[in-house]
Amino acid sequence: MEFTAIVASAHLPMRDPIDLGVLVLDEATDRLYFRFRTDVDEMADPDDIEVIRGIPGMIESMATEMGALGLLKFLEDCCSNAIRLGERFTVQAENAVEALNREFAKIVAE
Repeated sequence: MEFTAIVASAHLPMRDPIDLGVLVLDEATDRLYFRFRTDVDEMADPDDIEVIRGIPGMIESMATEMGALGLLKFLEDCCSNAIRLGERFTVQAENAVEALNREFAKIVAE
């Protein structure tokens, strides 16, 4: 099956960009699968860590309200300078969870 994936990254002052997580869109079910790194404590200032940790919960609640594709379009249009989404890319996998886990391991690799 074919899925759409996108990388979320943090662009913090005086730091190289940090890949935070991967989002995978299953257009057939309008469901967004996502996984974010859990080791951000050493990577950012305390104020930034709070925001970064809140992203998965925000995405989950917004996906419920807007639908997966609607949320993805919203995030692409409205992400801030600090948190950005990369370009969409296609992933071939048996299911969305496999696509998510494989891309997360390849791109974020905690």
